[in-house]
Amino acid sequence: HGTGKSYYENGQLIYEGDIQYGKSHGTGKSYDKTGQLIYEGKFQNGEYIIDNLMVLVNCIMALDN
Repeated sequence: HGTGKSYYENGQLIYEGDIQYGKSHGTGKSYDKTGQLIYEGKFQNGEYIIDNLMVLVNCIMALDN
């Protein structure tokens, strides 16, 4: 468990925040390919948590060193 960031192939940030077992888990932020913030809040096992609903997020996280 720790914090991490993931990037699109163009170098733009996809996700920054808490990760566990290589997935977004905890509090974080998700961005689109242009760098616009699209979600800020809680994640569980790589999915958004919105009003107790889970939304799939396809991101692979890497721990910050």
